[in-house]
Amino acid sequence: MEPYNQDLLQDAFYHLDNLKFNLTKLKLAYNRDRAIVNHIDNLLKDCELIQLIVQSYDSYNFRLLCNMINNSFADPNSHGVLVFIIKKRFGENYDRGKLNHIKFPA
Repeated sequence: MEPYNQDLLQDAFYHLDNLKFNLTKLKLAYNRDRAIVNHIDNLLKDCELIQLIVQSYDSYNFRLLCNMINNSFADPNSHGVLVFIIKKRFGENYDRGKLNHIKFPA
């Protein structure tokens, strides 16, 4: 990975850690309000998920998938990309009706 991109990923990781620290302080300050604590817990989980995604960005398979998707957008007639990632254990016998559909807002 390019050093500039690595620096950006480290910066993002640093700011997410700061956000998690501030959210934890808020959680301690409002520990009697169950609704706020639950909401902060959800935000902390989201921050951890983002950190895991940022960490995995450097993996070879993720970069390969991103490059394949980006290359498919080079076609000016392309309206989008449909990506199927099948669980390895189902292999050739996967059921298209049991695939999760994730639609990004346009």
